[in-house]
Amino acid sequence: MPKLHRLHWIDAQVRAGRYPNARTLAAAFGISHRQALRDFEYMRDSLGAALVYSAAHRGFTYGESPFVLPGPYVTETQQAALGHLARYYEAVAEHDRDAGPVYADLAGLFRRLSGLGSAPARAARGAEQPLPLVPYRAILAGPSRPAPLQPFYRGRAPDGKLIVEFHDPDAFLCALWDAPGCRIESPRWLRERLRVRAERIVADNRDMTRHVTPAAVNLSQEPGMAPGSKSERRMAMEKRRGAVGARFVEGWMSYVGAVQGVLDAAGMGPWEYWRLMGETGMAFHLVMHETCCISSVTVYDWMNTHSAAMSRIGVLSEVYQALPGTPTYDAACRRAVVNIRESIDNGVGIMLWGVDTGEFGVVHGYDDEDGVLLTSGCWGSRGRPILYENIGRTFPGAPVLHYQIMLERVPTDERQTARSALQHYVDLMDRPGHIAPGYRAGLLAYDNWIQGLQTEGFSGTGCRYATFVYTEARECAARYVAHLAGADPALKPAADAFRRTAEIYGRMMKVLGQDLSDPSPLEAPVSAEQAAALVPLLREAKQSEAETVALVQRYLETSA
Repeated sequence: MPKLHRLHWIDAQVRAGRYPNARTLAAAFGISHRQALRDFEYMRDSLGAALVYSAAHRGFTYGESPFVLPGPYVTETQQAALGHLARYYEAVAEHDRDAGPVYADLAGLFRRLSGLGSAPARAARGAEQPLPLVPYRAILAGPSRPAPLQPFYRGRAPDGKLIVEFHDPDAFLCALWDAPGCRIESPRWLRERLRVRAERIVADNRDMTRHVTPAAVNLSQEPGMAPGSKSERRMAMEKRRGAVGARFVEGWMSYVGAVQGVLDAAGMGPWEYWRLMGETGMAFHLVMHETCCISSVTVYDWMNTHSAAMSRIGVLSEVYQALPGTPTYDAACRRAVVNIRESIDNGVGIMLWGVDTGEFGVVHGYDDEDGVLLTSGCWGSRGRPILYENIGRTFPGAPVLHYQIMLERVPTDERQTARSALQHYVDLMDRPGHIAPGYRAGLLAYDNWIQGLQTEGFSGTGCRYATFVYTEARECAARYVAHLAGADPALKPAADAFRRTAEIYGRMMKVLGQDLSDPSPLEAPVSAEQAAALVPLLREAKQSEAETVALVQRYLETSA
């Protein structure tokens, strides 16, 4: 669920006539463009906000339907109760023909209030209800229960210091900023986060004639150390017990961005993004839900796909996965902390699902004293630390534990790697079914995409997002196969076919007013005219893809 302080900011900006969009939201809160898009989608689809995009102002306003943002003080117990009411009225609506629509409306209202969304969504078995997250805990020295920190106050420690708990570090730091005299004693990662925020504010206001530092920036120091000094930061790193240089590499295929960051830092590279996309086979990825929902790009068989992707490039890895509701889920989550710490101690970062948001990211360190994993993801190199108790639960939409440990890289034959990647492309495009209902892969994904655009209520945000991701993937595929054709002219017809498909995706981007270098239009709804214009291009892309598959298959058969 998007954080309430961001939703209130959107609501206030809209009511003030400032026409907020994903770009301004991302800049205001230091989040990724993708997360900002999800916030607007959540307000519209889950909370029922009548958000209307104004092309003239390049931002959102409210339509004619009245809308009031739900209050922020709904406890987890209350959310659970509302969720039970939603499911009860959904069951009643299915069995009462006369009053069914009324009960369905009630179910929708309770779903929105509980944070479950406007329609049931089963992202993973056993994940019908979001798993509860353990809150972060901090110890503060300062005055007794300052008003700005009242919502976070949980009591006093034996030495009289304040105990606070929170789920959103940024919201807590905003409150702390207004609490004079308070000082963070622990955890260290929160002190560091506040220091970075303070330095950023100072850097943005260097032209001020007078500099005033809020009392909250007076962090707890080691004796004899100046605030934010290199000595303090060095000691903090030494105490951390584990840290490596792996960081997320920006890319719209977040699995590949995470893997590249881990491999390069561990000496199993270096890699270029497009080549890693091609050799792993992820450049050929294509999955679409029948409603074009935004989850389409990440719904596939992670276990087998990720293991095979690394094996293809000569990287020995171990893939771990556990689903909520299974008997061993909690045990697997506890074991994950042990495995991740061991890998960090060996100098290798970890690819992990659910870092910052519903994407893959990197674990680059841990801190046993604070009990957190240090992460890097779509929100930038300083991702939110994950409490040991919350691993696997960080993305409520799919609380799946999934991580991959890279063990070593062995020499590979480039030609054999290329053949394996191309065979994966053929197999993917000809795949008859999919692991999840409502989704299709390969050539059949085009049928879902076309059908979705011709169906009322399709996800415009999902369609735009998928177009962006798959356009980047097709560009990487075309570049990779052109690279292979440079050494093997027999692949040139296939390389030309990949380029034609990529060019069709480029025309699709133009229809949507998008460009790979500028994701800012992503939040705009797909109009009926745009949807109609995409359909023939998707049919053309499917035909081009089918011809490409035939050319690749012919190459594989004749060059063995």
